[in-house]
Formats: sequence, structure tokens, C-alpha cells
Amino acid sequence: MQSRIRIICLSLVVVPGLVFAQYGNPYGYPRQTRRTAGPNNGVPNGVTPLVTMRGALRNIDKKKIAIDASEDQILIFKRSKKTKFLKGGKEIQPDDFPDGAAVVIEASRAMNGDYDAVNVFLGEPPAPAKPAGDRSEESVSKAR
Repeated sequence: MQSRIRIICLSLVVVPGLVFAQYGNPYGYPRQTRRTAGPNNGVPNGVTPLVTMRGALRNIDKKKIAIDASEDQILIFKRSKKTKFLKGGKEIQPDDFPDGAAVVIEASRAMNGDYDAVNVFLGEPPAPAKPAGDRSEESVSKAR
């Protein structure tokens, strides 16, 4: 009889301790929470580098853009309100892109692996402008 009483008393002490151990720590430290990363792995927009992909346009609709990157690879990009469609340096409408046209897409990569289209160029994108103070090798050789 005494052994049963001891077992009951011991279980009354141990069981609540096990229950409370799951919900908090005995020292009062705040609980650690898991950080969930946003679409750019917690990095602010504009900081993540853009990925450039080339291919033949397969399809454009309101939510996605599909290109044939190679014979056996089709890439899908998510389209948003911020996606710009460009020809050279001028913005054009997505309807102006013919199927099968050569396109270059600059995209950011989300944490889940999806590509978010930022700029879609019909043909090749324009070359970046050189700074006015930059002297290239051609101008140096002409000066000699």
C-alpha cells in the first residue's frame, strides 16, 4: 500500500514538470522563435543580385513567363506588377513580344527557388553606359 502511495506522489511531482518543460524553460529566458525568411531570404530588395537568363520566348501570361533556355530546358519566371518589358532602353507592352523571340530576362531568386522576373528584354539588353571620366584603352592609344 505504501509503495502505491509513493508512486502516486512521485507521479504528481514528475508529470507536471514534464508538461511545463515543453512550454517554457525554468530560468525565465524568452523562448527562441524560428525566423522565417521572406521572399529574398531576409535580405532587403535591391541587395540581392539579379540573375540573367537567355532563351526563346515560349509564353507570356498575367502570372508567368516561360522561355526555352535550351533544347531540353524550359524556365518559368513569376511575373509581377514590377516586371518591366523593354526593347533597348524603352518600355514596351508584353503583347509586343512575338512567340519564339530571343529574350533576356533579369530575375531575382526567391527562397523557394522560384525566379521573379524584374526586366524582360526583347533581343539583347542595352550596353551599360561608361562613366564620362573613364578613359578606355582606345582613347589612350589614340592620344599617343
